Amino acid sequence: ARRAIQLKVSGAFHSPLVARAADRLRPALDRVRFTEPLAPFMSTVTAKIEPAHRLAVLLVDQLTAPVRFTQAATELIRSGATTFVEVGPGNVLSGLVRRIDRGVKTISVNTVESLDRAQEALSR
Repeated sequence: ARRAIQLKVSGAFHSPLVARAADRLRPALDRVRFTEPLAPFMSTVTAKIEPAHRLAVLLVDQLTAPVRFTQAATELIRSGATTFVEVGPGNVLSGLVRRIDRGVKTISVNTVESLDRAQEALSR
């Protein structure tokens, strides 16, 4: 890396320091039957499209592995993605996507109203 930035976060997420949480999540996910998603699933652990049979492993790995968000978003854009939907509080990931490629559209969903607007925008 050319530079490092100290992040303001509430925990050591995506690092080996949360391995105990991964150990607890693994047995719970072993009981879940994942089906193939309706849309391709891009993992930020591998930065690759992944099949359903790998989802449980990837969700556990995601707790302790570095996030390859830039690589994953770049691959999605290279593959033809033009719209990214961020679901959850804030819009940090939407901002990161726009820094990668200003030509893509981003939609942030963090309220019922914004979900309705996103559904309307995506149906056009």
